[in-house]
Amino acid sequence: KHGDNAPFPVNPVSLPRNPIEAVDWLLSWGSGNEESTSRLKVLHLIRAESPAGELFIAKESEDGHFVKFATSIHVSEQIGTVGEADLAHLFLTLELLYRRARTPVIVLGYQLMPDFITLLINGNTHPGSLLKEAHRSMWWEDLWDRNMAPKGSYWQGWLSLYKRVEGVISASARLSELRTQIRQSAVEIGP
Repeated sequence: KHGDNAPFPVNPVSLPRNPIEAVDWLLSWGSGNEESTSRLKVLHLIRAESPAGELFIAKESEDGHFVKFATSIHVSEQIGTVGEADLAHLFLTLELLYRRARTPVIVLGYQLMPDFITLLINGNTHPGSLLKEAHRSMWWEDLWDRNMAPKGSYWQGWLSLYKRVEGVISASARLSELRTQIRQSAVEIGP
């Protein structure tokens, strides 16, 4: 049979908790497991505008091809201790991604309403046309930033989420040290 599968499927992915590995994966084309001569052009970070704040990732190649991923990360306060740990690592990953030094990749953030998320998940709508109509958002740049986060109000619970995850990072010597290294540019990102 032809046409039974969605032309633009969403692939499940577990974003590595190690921020260096996560950024390396985010900045690579595709899932990182396949052989390809394509290169990543645009990284789309998509937060569902829902109480759970599900995180999706779309990668766009220089050739205009897309791959989409659904993570298990919820960028909201609808989390437990595992979700807190995921967000602490995501904060560090996003800061490292922001501070990356040697990459021509464009990173765009979005907050998508439920109808758009449904279209994204169903996989029958080209991600490029869907994202072209979507509302861009700087949430991914401000969420971890101690100067910008208190000024932001991207969704209900934004500030309390920031404070909660900052508390997790501050309480962990390992995460605090990693953040210091990221801020001092002592962490190298792969090619």
